[in-house]
Amino acid sequence: MISNVMNSDFSRRDWLLSTGQVGLGILGMGLSTSGMGQAATTKVMAVYPSRGAPSWPLWIAQHKGLFKRYGLEADLRFGVHPTGLAAMVGGEAQFTVYNLEQILSAVARDPILVMAGSYLNRGAFGMIARKDITSIKDLKGKRIGVGRVGDPPYVYTVELLNKYGMASTHVQWVSTGTDSNSRAAMLVNGQLDAALLTTPSYFKLIDQGAFNQLVNLLNSDINVSTALVFSKKAIASNPLLPEMVLRASTEAIKVFYDDKATAIAAFRAFDPQTTEADALRIWELYGKAKAFDRVPLVRRSAIKANVDRLIVEVPAVKNLNLAQVVDNSAVKKLINEGWFQKLYGKDIKSDLDAALKDAV
Repeated sequence: MISNVMNSDFSRRDWLLSTGQVGLGILGMGLSTSGMGQAATTKVMAVYPSRGAPSWPLWIAQHKGLFKRYGLEADLRFGVHPTGLAAMVGGEAQFTVYNLEQILSAVARDPILVMAGSYLNRGAFGMIARKDITSIKDLKGKRIGVGRVGDPPYVYTVELLNKYGMASTHVQWVSTGTDSNSRAAMLVNGQLDAALLTTPSYFKLIDQGAFNQLVNLLNSDINVSTALVFSKKAIASNPLLPEMVLRASTEAIKVFYDDKATAIAAFRAFDPQTTEADALRIWELYGKAKAFDRVPLVRRSAIKANVDRLIVEVPAVKNLNLAQVVDNSAVKKLINEGWFQKLYGKDIKSDLDAALKDAV
């Protein structure tokens, strides 16, 4: 369900502006260049909504100095949804990485943001249930925890139930109003029978032996996509900004696959509460699944999957003009320059062919 604020006469732009100003409480930075006796760098801010895998390439790019290599002085800040989108609308931030469903919901009302890349179309969400529940079909009539009805875990759970011939009305939804760790605690306390949880919150539950992982979305065909999102105003001020961010984040993905130690160090630098052992476990999940796309084109299949989910609650998405909200030109420029071949070698050709075939 879309929030009352989003459905009211209060415009989407005004809502995002006011939310961003309250949520961040920071001065707008804007795009500027600095440097005395050195090559000029562009100052940018990104507000990311997830302390997890979707933000990992940005973390590596910052930790490894890749943003600076490509001319950016990046300030990365955490802010729960909708702070990141609001910060861009308000001019405080220039880009972010965001769940595709939330982006489409926003731009369907006001296309002032644009998706210029997407490197993650799967997520390690685990459906964790009590020990006596051994299959998805056993969830019928059970209490399923979600942050709120309509949020991404809810949508993914409904899609999962549908694959097993069940509807959303076949289970009892419990709105926890908080994050995955809180849902995990409610499972332990017996307030829930099952919940879709993110890493690393479900690791201990499985290790203790009192809970089952019925399925992990990382190994399913359920689309869990994120995209690099830019404000159109920021791109107008600096047309090369998407290309600069894409070069840094794509090289960071190569670091992820090639340098496990650096990837884990970057993760823990931005999320120190995650232990090194858990960070390694998350790396192994995403690394084994080859979850990060080496060619970050926004995919048509991902857009369709998310539009299909939203069309009932956000009818405006059916009339979405993709040319207004998706711009793959920066990635295609890098492809035409042969940049991906130089970065990865000849074995990138199959990835390039598949990505171009499905690109918006």
